[in-house]
Amino acid sequence: MELSREQRILLEGGQGPSLGLFMRWLVEWGEAMGARRLVPVQNVHLSGISPPAIGREKPSAQAYEQALSEAELYCSSPVRCAAATCANADVALGIPAGDQGAEAARLAEIRDRQLDLARKAGIALSWTCTPFLVGNLPSRGEVCAWTESSAIVFINSILGARTTRHGTESAVAAAATGYVPEFGALLEEGRRGELLVDVHAPLRTPADWGALGYFAGEKAGLRNPVFRGPGRLGLGAAKQLSSAVATTGGVTMFHLVGVTPEAQTLQQALGGQDPGRLELYAFGNEELKETYSRLRELDSGPIDYVMLGCPHLSLQEVIQVTRALAGRKVSPGVRLELWTPHALRAEAQRLGFLRELELSGALLLADSCPAVCSPVMNGVRVLTDSFKQAHYLRAAIGARVAVDATEACVEAAVRGSWQP
Repeated sequence: MELSREQRILLEGGQGPSLGLFMRWLVEWGEAMGARRLVPVQNVHLSGISPPAIGREKPSAQAYEQALSEAELYCSSPVRCAAATCANADVALGIPAGDQGAEAARLAEIRDRQLDLARKAGIALSWTCTPFLVGNLPSRGEVCAWTESSAIVFINSILGARTTRHGTESAVAAAATGYVPEFGALLEEGRRGELLVDVHAPLRTPADWGALGYFAGEKAGLRNPVFRGPGRLGLGAAKQLSSAVATTGGVTMFHLVGVTPEAQTLQQALGGQDPGRLELYAFGNEELKETYSRLRELDSGPIDYVMLGCPHLSLQEVIQVTRALAGRKVSPGVRLELWTPHALRAEAQRLGFLRELELSGALLLADSCPAVCSPVMNGVRVLTDSFKQAHYLRAAIGARVAVDATEACVEAAVRGSWQP
């Protein structure tokens, strides 16, 4: 790999052992991916600074201790973020409200230490999987290093920013050094469409767009799909499409003709390739119905949970659910959860929507992921408007799931039962 003088000094430990370690990670990763050079990065999003807990009733103190030691490495002096950085910090993970036991106290101590390290390193703790909702909105062409698969797809495909798929290690290294290896979606040739999906089914709800993504991700694998025909979409639909296409596939970006900044025409999306030489799939009414059926394990009858907010809800979506409830009470046998960024929950509280939701019996939650923090257990009947949420709840903890439109989910929460 071609390194500048400054980059070689960092790699050789001239600015300290931590930066030398991070540069080695980036160089070795870049060489493995065939990158020719490292390029400056302007914007970084870290997926979290707490241990994952999917499938656990409660993470152990040992897991937290390990996460703390990693955080101390990542954020150790003299490392300071060389690029604008935000993080999704799962601050509530595994610490029950009101728990005063010794283990809970130790977990809280470790958590606070992690957050303190992050602040000192210059990381903005946005506490969300959708940082673009709360101020981290990269512009077209901006080089980024983002984790969180749905957010990666969103900023590449909807905003026209540029990021490859990052994990915690590479994103931390990028934040600390200010560099990333240049390959994949950072290059023009890595952003060209590689297969076509002709959309004939009417996509009436964000969940329908999620179904399209769930279908296309499986067909695409690691490739960039091009969607032709569905027309324009709103923010909620864009989030659901981005999350679902990265659930069944390892997709980094898609092109939606007429919407994606680099795909105002089909030819532009394909980078001059002949569309007749690419794989072509149709997504019509039958495919839409079949995709829903794959994540509809429930029959008509009682439900236990309704979970909305994967990816996190925008403020407008929180208001939409509040209006759909219209002051009605959630059924006593149902837990209705809405998940949103901390900043938007505070705004919902300021505007009075939080009180309306609480009077209806709904929970407006923040700081983490419903798949991580919710007390959903094996066999519990869960209704959601997110294909990603349903996919992971079923696979990780054995919940019985179904996907439907947001309004249908709210109605089911009020009735206490769901009718497909």
